Amino acid sequence: MFGSQDPVAIECVPFDLFQLDTDPHEYPRIDGAEDYLIEAARANDPPSGTFYDPNYPTPTERLPSLGVWEHWNNADDRQYSRNLGSGNGIELVFVEGAASAATPSLRGRSPVSASCALSELPGGTVALSLSSPARLRLTICDARGRQVGALPYASFVAGTHKISLASAWAENTPAPAGTYVVGVHTAQRDAPSRVAHCIVDLVHR
Repeated sequence: MFGSQDPVAIECVPFDLFQLDTDPHEYPRIDGAEDYLIEAARANDPPSGTFYDPNYPTPTERLPSLGVWEHWNNADDRQYSRNLGSGNGIELVFVEGAASAATPSLRGRSPVSASCALSELPGGTVALSLSSPARLRLTICDARGRQVGALPYASFVAGTHKISLASAWAENTPAPAGTYVVGVHTAQRDAPSRVAHCIVDLVHR
């Protein structure tokens, strides 16, 4: 979890982390991937030459810089200009002991949650793995937590099931490219509803 009062800086750190991703498509490293950060940091004089002015109907007053944009020195040390004492940009601080693991209560816990796993597959599909039969349904939520699609309850046998999300979207319309949370829900009334989830990134080619 990251925290910052600088809306650009807090995007820069995950962007650097994305460079370590082994995604074969190398989306974080394609040309222009960080243009939005550069434009935001230099909104008063952006490389694109765009006159950013959301406050007036015609270009009148340029936006000031929206924050700090920079990269760390290397992937091992992960130091920014404030860490290195070479500037007034980002300082990445690791807080030790800020969170502690809590043992969850087993009251009302579904046995399905211990035997169910969900993972992302390419092409807008997910893999549902079960060690025992279960009756489940899938829901899809966007980055704001709004449900944008669902698959009805169905009975699954033990094993791994490849499930396409194409028919889950509301009104059967294609989903916009983006990041979604796919959840698996049990039909048991005496247990927590969601027993597994995974993150799915949709990219339209």
